[in-house]
Amino acid sequence: MIDISEVLGPGPGSLLGARLREIRARAGLTQAQVARRMGHAHPGYRSLVNRLELGKVKRPSLAVLGRFVRACGAELAELGDALPDAVPVRARKRRRPAGREERIRQARARARTIGRERVIEDRLYEWLDDESRVPKVAHRVLLASFGRRVFDNLVRARDANNRALEELGAQGVSREDAEGIRGLVEKQFREMDEQGVLDRPTQLDAAAVADGRQKLPKVARAATRLRQRHEWRFNKWFENRGYVIERIREESRGLHDGLGLRDRDKRSWLNAVTDFCIIAGEAAAGSDERRRRFEARVGQSAEPDLMRAIGEFAVRRFDELKPQIPKKPNMS
Repeated sequence: MIDISEVLGPGPGSLLGARLREIRARAGLTQAQVARRMGHAHPGYRSLVNRLELGKVKRPSLAVLGRFVRACGAELAELGDALPDAVPVRARKRRRPAGREERIRQARARARTIGRERVIEDRLYEWLDDESRVPKVAHRVLLASFGRRVFDNLVRARDANNRALEELGAQGVSREDAEGIRGLVEKQFREMDEQGVLDRPTQLDAAAVADGRQKLPKVARAATRLRQRHEWRFNKWFENRGYVIERIREESRGLHDGLGLRDRDKRSWLNAVTDFCIIAGEAAAGSDERRRRFEARVGQSAEPDLMRAIGEFAVRRFDELKPQIPKKPNMS
């Protein structure tokens, strides 16, 4: 196949393009082969190689030019006087030298990565140096780069997980519970990957979604469902406790009706029954807290003996009916 760039020759002012084409021709490579060696095999990158040789890229970066010449087994210096035509010479900004403390910090940060990078690079070299596995040198170079990216991604994921564990620990979550969740999710991920679930889309009519005739299904978040479940349990506890308290209030009416109390006194009586039931529900039987709160409520009445009798009746009945009330959910 004939390169159109070789037929037309360099355009005006395309000294750089002519030099690049000369280097490629000397290496005996096609534009597609150069693109693959530069790490990109798609048509768009082959087009870039062609445009570079035709001088149609006004300001190519030194990084792109460096990859081009290295793909051809050459050095950037071979472009010589062709570089100023395309790459503007910019004055380098002089950086203020880092202070000693910053240099120490940088050295320690780098020291943390040298050991692990050395291990993975040696492992990659051992595997890729065997030509029987991957005959083509260009492919081995690409695989080495891919291996480094995989390793870096795993390191970043591990560091992110460790930071998340530290944040959970600062909020009182045990490391054992957090590790359990991580293990569960990692196991589920592996199973989904093996079964192809990660790449399997939900069955739907995309055209109907685009036309507004169908909506994408929503994903129920675990945290939202947990909050809803908690609210339901709390409401159930509150409802059953209210039922028990109302039953005790009804039972207590027979006591105060026989005493001939006034309506105002009856209301105070029923309010006192409710207070004592709440005390019995929040403080364990026989505890110092229950005794303290019980005596404090009795002391608020002008008739402490009568109030004590009301309280003892309400507390006894609440303890008897307490098994009908579900355990109160933790509010924290």
